[in-house]
Amino acid sequence: MNTEIRTIAISINKVALVSFWGTILFFFPDSTYGMPGAIWQVGRFVDYLTILFSFYIITEYYILTRRGKRQQGLLWGFVALAVVFVLSGVVNWKIVETFRYILGKTIPMIGMVCMVECGIIRDPKALIDGIYTNLYILCIFNFVLTFIYPDGLYRNMNYTWSAFSESVYFLGTKNTMTGYYYTAIVLIGVKAIIFNKRLGIMEYLFIILFWFEMLHVRCTLGIACCVMMTTLVALLLTGRKLTSRKNAYVNSGNKRMLMKMAYVVIMLFQLLLLFSEAIISKFSDVVQKYFKKAHSVNVRQVIWNGAIRQIVESPILGKSVSSVASTYLNVPWYAHNGYLDVALKAGIIGIIVMMIIHILSMDSLSYCTDERLTLWCFGAFATLMIMSSIEGPFLSYKYIIILPLMYHANTLVDYSKKTLIGVC
Repeated sequence: MNTEIRTIAISINKVALVSFWGTILFFFPDSTYGMPGAIWQVGRFVDYLTILFSFYIITEYYILTRRGKRQQGLLWGFVALAVVFVLSGVVNWKIVETFRYILGKTIPMIGMVCMVECGIIRDPKALIDGIYTNLYILCIFNFVLTFIYPDGLYRNMNYTWSAFSESVYFLGTKNTMTGYYYTAIVLIGVKAIIFNKRLGIMEYLFIILFWFEMLHVRCTLGIACCVMMTTLVALLLTGRKLTSRKNAYVNSGNKRMLMKMAYVVIMLFQLLLLFSEAIISKFSDVVQKYFKKAHSVNVRQVIWNGAIRQIVESPILGKSVSSVASTYLNVPWYAHNGYLDVALKAGIIGIIVMMIIHILSMDSLSYCTDERLTLWCFGAFATLMIMSSIEGPFLSYKYIIILPLMYHANTLVDYSKKTLIGVC
């Protein structure tokens, strides 16, 4: 008995330690977008540590799943995407650039997924607490520095600080900092649901902080994320928990159908936004009316058109991960749309693989026996999908934590039941 308790304690401590350091590495403001990485000249060093940590956690995940023979479908989806990146690099003679991208971006993305899955399997509470606590501290620090430097600092193309068109803050640009708040609020909801707890003062303060931050920097993407995530919080507070496996199983087919219908609707909206001049004009008018930033939509339209022209030139495997969507005002821009970003890097095959990853996550979530958790996770995923209309979050490991949470939703529910039984 004592041996079992000691083994569990070691496992819990290991999960807490891994999630703590993993969050520091995965969410550290890098040398491209965040102040610490560029000013303190530590971004490159942290990048190397992140790669090493990713290989470590991937090995841990392999050992853990081999012992327990657990599902690995989601992970294999990301591995398949990496393979498509390699093929695209070979076809486009961008082998060195592709190798650097795989090592610096794709391996950490896979590492992030493995860290979350290992934590869910071993101890979800330690995982969620470790990640959320770090994000809370980072966001608070970012909030304080935003008021000290209300206009941010500026970066040029060498990523040093001088006059440039886009200001950055502690956690990066206005858009990139949204990823930190988004992930933290996702974890707030998951934690409240699986442990059947009310939101505390700190959680409410964090949501209010998110609103103040995004309104202060006038970030269109962030404010849209605020609206959608706050709506989810309201639903979370008023929702009722359903734990009947029979009812959930009967309704799983309907839930799957509704999720996929919503997924298709959001994709159709994105297609209209990309190809319909009337929709883009209306969207630009709304953004100008409420945010005075119509130029941001106009720039994106130039970028989207540039990305589409390149995708048409190489539709099957794209133009490789080193491709640039468009050069505007002598500045290279990536696609600023989730699907265009993937299509430009990996073509139609990459889009298919990414959609399979999404479908696997939705299918697994449809069998979740807790209706509130199902609604929360899919709502957070739908928020990510909508944000992908004007940004490219699908290949960023600062956003994709929602996918393994969806994929292992029932594991979280089972853990919740065991915890409640243990307390009783």
